[in-house]
Amino acid sequence: MNVTSRQVADGETDEETDVRELVWRTDRGARPIVAALALVGLQVLALVAVVVVGAASLLSHDAPASAALPGGGDGTGTGDTSWGLVIAAVVGGAILVLLGWALAYARGWAKGPLVTVELLAVLAGISTATSGQPAEGLALGVPAAAVVVLLFLPGVAAATTSEHRRRGAYPKD
Repeated sequence: MNVTSRQVADGETDEETDVRELVWRTDRGARPIVAALALVGLQVLALVAVVVVGAASLLSHDAPASAALPGGGDGTGTGDTSWGLVIAAVVGGAILVLLGWALAYARGWAKGPLVTVELLAVLAGISTATSGQPAEGLALGVPAAAVVVLLFLPGVAAATTSEHRRRGAYPKD
């Protein structure tokens, strides 16, 4: 955090803080953003677990372990679908980390992509739950739905809206 001081007319100093201050150090919308960040962090940890288990089972050529992954192939541990899921989990985790960072610094651009990713996770959770794996579907869909709800709370909107937009600096046409 950059803090600069400048002299005020009566000799006292006035502190200005950098705009890139972490959002939980401010009072605007801190609780819902911290809750959303915690849920996104849990999703990243789940994707890390999928990557570790998937890669380990594919590299060990262990038939039951590769069958544990969705689309685990023919049981030989070399299914293209399994490697595709591992790669997709790595890419998805990287995207969630980037969006979590942007949300932590109250970047307004993070909300749109994060809502899109979370809605896709909700749809994947519904699909998983209706295909005979209700526990996995709930574990995928419920946190994603909670993040979507948290992102639409007024405190989050206030924290991620730019100062120019709040002051009406942009045309309204």
